[in-house]
Amino acid sequence: MQAAAARRVAGLAVATLGTLWAGVARADVQLVFEPAALALNVGDSQLVALRALGVEDPGLNAFQVSVSFDEGIISLADPNAAFPGVVEPYQPLGGDPSCITVRGTPTCEDPPWFLTDTSRAPRLGLTDTATPGATTVVFGSTGSAPAPTGDGALLLFEVSAVADGGTVATLSAVAARAETPPTAIALTTGTLTVTVGSIVDSDGDGVADSVDNCVLAANADQRDTNGDGFGNLCDPDLNGDNVVNAIDLGQFKTVFFTADEDADFDGNGIVNVVDLGILKNFFFLPPGPSGIAP
Repeated sequence: MQAAAARRVAGLAVATLGTLWAGVARADVQLVFEPAALALNVGDSQLVALRALGVEDPGLNAFQVSVSFDEGIISLADPNAAFPGVVEPYQPLGGDPSCITVRGTPTCEDPPWFLTDTSRAPRLGLTDTATPGATTVVFGSTGSAPAPTGDGALLLFEVSAVADGGTVATLSAVAARAETPPTAIALTTGTLTVTVGSIVDSDGDGVADSVDNCVLAANADQRDTNGDGFGNLCDPDLNGDNVVNAIDLGQFKTVFFTADEDADFDGNGIVNVVDLGILKNFFFLPPGPSGIAP
C-alpha cells in the first residue's frame, strides 16, 4: 500500500514538472556532463554521464532534463532507451550483463544512485520527446527505494559525431520531491563541448576555437561561472562592461582570499595572487577572445 502511494506521488511529481517550471526555487544541486568536453571523429560515439551533485535529504524523485545541441554536428540518445529488447528503458540495471553494452562496464553496480535504484514505470505515463537539435527526458522513482541523495550518475547519453565542426550542448532541467503537492526545484546546469574532426584549436585544449570560451587560454573544462560566454580563465571583467580596468580591480580586492567563483579565474577554489596576475595581464583589454560569447 505504501509503495503504491509512493508511486502515485512520484508520478504526480513528474506530471506536474512542466507546470511548475516557471518560478521554481533554485536548489544547490548541479547537473553536469562528465566529461565536459569531447573530441571525436565522424562516426565515433562516446558515452557521457549526466551527474547530479549535492542532492540533500529527502532526495529528489522526479526529473525533467532537456539537452539542446547542433544536430548537424552530433546526435544524442540515451542508451538505456537505445537498446530495445536488451534493456528496458530506465529500468534498474544492477548487475545485468548487458551493462557491458549499455554502460561500457562489466556490471552496473554503482553506489545506490539513480542508475540502479530508480526506474521507469509505464503506468506513470512518462514520455520523452526528440526534435531536431533537442532531446527531453522525463523520469521518476517507482517508490520501491528511497530517493537518492549525495552525488551520482543520473543517466547516460550516447553522443555520436555526424560531421566536422563544433557544438556546445546546453542543459535545462527541473526536479521535484515526492510531496503532495510536489515541490519543484530548478537546478544549476553545465554544458558539454563537442569538437568533431579536423579543427582549429589555437590553445591546444581539445576544444575547437569556434566553440571555445577562451580561444587563447587552455581551459578544457570550459569553466564559466557567470555564464557570459567567456571562460573564467580569460574573463577578469568582473562588472561586465567589456573592459578590464580599475573598477574590476576594486571589485576584485573585496573578494581577495575568498572562494568567490567569478574572481577565481584559475578555478583552484581561492582568489589569490595568481588570479591577480591574470587580471593584470588583461588590464585595459576586453575579456576573451571567445568563440561563443555574444
